[in-house]
Amino acid sequence: MRRSFAAALVVAVFATAFTLGFVVAPQADAMTKCGSQFKFYSDATYTTQVGAMVWWPESCACYFHSWGSTTVYRVVDDATCFD
Repeated sequence: MRRSFAAALVVAVFATAFTLGFVVAPQADAMTKCGSQFKFYSDATYTTQVGAMVWWPESCACYFHSWGSTTVYRVVDDATCFD
């Protein structure tokens, strides 16, 4: 009985830590991307853009915008605020 409880407790702790990693980490991770623009392309020729993710600079409140799809073919540029 005592081992079952200990095993259940260990599983619960790891499950909670795993879940919090997915809920909290992306938000913290986004803060490090302020001022970055990720452009995603369909293939290695980088000719057809299929999506983008933009984190405007902190002077624009690090606003986030995205569209389309993500792929492994990406280019990262600096993002600027629109006037």
